[in-house]
Amino acid sequence: MVIGFATCCVGFALLALPYISVVILMPIYVYFRLLGVNFMRQCGIDFDFLALKGPPKPDQV
Repeated sequence: MVIGFATCCVGFALLALPYISVVILMPIYVYFRLLGVNFMRQCGIDFDFLALKGPPKPDQV
């Protein structure tokens, strides 16, 4: 009975490893994904992809 319980718990732990690794590594993935966007913001307002842009004003058309 102990061997059966130990193997089931090990099986569930092995199934949970991919989910745990994604949760732990998600901040790293997001950081490197946004690194290029933040670098482009340094080039000027035209390259600021994170800014909220409204409709163009009549004098800018």
